[in-house]
Amino acid sequence: MDMRHWIAIVAIILAVIAGAMFFSGPDEPPEPRPVPVAPEPPTVVPTTPRAPERDAPEPDAEPLVRTEPRPQPEPEPETVELPPLDDSDNFLREQAEVLTADGSIERVLASDDLLRKFVVVLENLAEGNVSRDPVAFMAPRESFSVIHRDDRPYLNPQSYRRYDRLAAVASALQPSQAVALLRLMEPLIEEAYAELGLQDVDVRDRLRRAIDLLIDTPVVTGDIVLRQPSVMFEFANPALEELLPAQKQLIRMGPENQRKVQAKLREIRELL
Repeated sequence: MDMRHWIAIVAIILAVIAGAMFFSGPDEPPEPRPVPVAPEPPTVVPTTPRAPERDAPEPDAEPLVRTEPRPQPEPEPETVELPPLDDSDNFLREQAEVLTADGSIERVLASDDLLRKFVVVLENLAEGNVSRDPVAFMAPRESFSVIHRDDRPYLNPQSYRRYDRLAAVASALQPSQAVALLRLMEPLIEEAYAELGLQDVDVRDRLRRAIDLLIDTPVVTGDIVLRQPSVMFEFANPALEELLPAQKQLIRMGPENQRKVQAKLREIRELL
């Protein structure tokens, strides 16, 4: 594990976004509001006045017939024409503005070929791997650091702070908005998969695999001891070093950030 590389943490964020898109239930349609019908004015029939008859029973009043309001038909869903895959970036950015109330999603989308990169990241993540190149533009500015104690290297907890902003994006996602976006973009996602030579891919299954893998990643608190058999650092704990690359990257975010990401994933998964 080369600790100098940050290993595509945005893959996790994109998985959260994708999970929200597919695993959240759609918004409940609003109940049709009946249009009130104005009551018709009473019809007055002129009559010739006559003397009232004594002991004559009062006629029963005729019941007032009310017309029940007719429910209005459901409005037809608005048809949105998707752009070609090559020209989908600006369209996706515009549609994704509602994913986070604070606008933090914009940084995740500050690149080109967004859907193609998303597919590469997702496919790798579903297998427990990570792909650096598609998301290299989001590499943290701060460097990874190690501290030494008793001649042993430890992961510096200050390194966790590099991922605070990305964890905040995951926490700010609005699943109900994301599910609508994914349903809209699904044909283009399938087209991007086909470009990789992967036909008839069950995108939802790939998302389930990715999300379950991340949820199952253990949260490590306390000091994390490293070892350096060569140039690269590794986890000294064999149980941690044997985890999949995507899981090890999640641990490198630190326990606080990891819990934020996993909390969002569990929220999404509970909606299945």
